[in-house]
Amino acid sequence: MHGTTTGEDIFNCVYDLLQKYNLPQSKLTSVATDGAPSMTGKTNGFVALLREKLSEISDGSNIHHTHCIIHQEVLCTKVIKMENVLTPIKKFINFIRSRGLNQRQFSLFLTELESEYSGLSYYTERVDPGLTFEHHTGPQQGVMLWDAISFEIKSPLGVIPDTLKAERYIDDILRPVLLPFLSHHPGFTFQQDNGRPHTARVTMDCLQSCQTLPWPARSPDLSPIESTSGT
Repeated sequence: MHGTTTGEDIFNCVYDLLQKYNLPQSKLTSVATDGAPSMTGKTNGFVALLREKLSEISDGSNIHHTHCIIHQEVLCTKVIKMENVLTPIKKFINFIRSRGLNQRQFSLFLTELESEYSGLSYYTERVDPGLTFEHHTGPQQGVMLWDAISFEIKSPLGVIPDTLKAERYIDDILRPVLLPFLSHHPGFTFQQDNGRPHTARVTMDCLQSCQTLPWPARSPDLSPIESTSGT
């Protein structure tokens, strides 16, 4: 849609699609929307206009209107208190992800179970002092994360709790996160910038089993992953 998104605009767009694909309007029994006024307005909302139009064909008042399940889940998470469940889960996740050895052992455990997952993601909704490390560039609390992205998927997050050096990069990122991820997606080509931990000899030796693409020297940093910094 371009321009405004009033209830009438949305209705016209949806109704045009129904006609374009010759969808039988008499068989439309329910519609799910969010709670925006343009959707739920009693007179000019999308649902009201749709019911009015369909009443010309059949009994449009029988259309069942539901709140989108995605938004229902978000609302429920804000209302239902589940700290007695989430607190131990966050502790388990922190224990596994805070050390490279723990991550490798857990990844091996998943492999033995023939799991479709190769690692464990962090619980991240808000900054919790119990989930942060001191950032190596200053006294403020923070956490340095690493991940890899492709056109369709992304890797699990890796945690760097201290200054990133080649040995830590290998032990905390490459072996527990990147290599298992690449093993589950054969044919992927890995590229990273020319930071010292990335170009160290031990790092390059660790990546010998992977297909890599060199980062051009003195090139502008146009990596799309940079757009996620700070999110």
